[in-house]
Amino acid sequence: INGLVLLAPEGVEIEGQKERWQKMQRILKRPSLVFQLLRLFRPIAKIFGLNGKIEQDWRFHQVMLHYPTACELLFQRQHPEIQAELLHDQLCFITVPVLILQGEKDNQEAIAMSRAYAQYILHAQLKIIPHGEDNLPESCTSVVAGDIRNFLKGKRML
Repeated sequence: INGLVLLAPEGVEIEGQKERWQKMQRILKRPSLVFQLLRLFRPIAKIFGLNGKIEQDWRFHQVMLHYPTACELLFQRQHPEIQAELLHDQLCFITVPVLILQGEKDNQEAIAMSRAYAQYILHAQLKIIPHGEDNLPESCTSVVAGDIRNFLKGKRML
């Protein structure tokens, strides 16, 4: 292996990660009926500034319903199981050049994980893509392809 490209990598511990996983578990366990009831009360939710959060949780819930096996593997486990799979102690053993691509508009946890990867890997280059969201290959296809191409040219891998 002469180099490695990572897109919004996961697998390192960041501040608030345990709470984030617990929140995702709660959202996934919440019945769809609860979301439908919450959506009925949108006018009240708007007053309290909760409408955006409810919609965001609803979208996450809907997407995850399409991937039941992934949800089971990722979110229906205990925290010690997840801890055992984190990579931060092993990343220092990566000796090849690494390009880490991260969307600027992705959530703060994802950006923090990319920064942690860049910190733990000796020859890592972190590139934050402006206007990039949580789906870089779809939202910024040409930018991602160009950055990868430039990385490969710089490493003479083409």
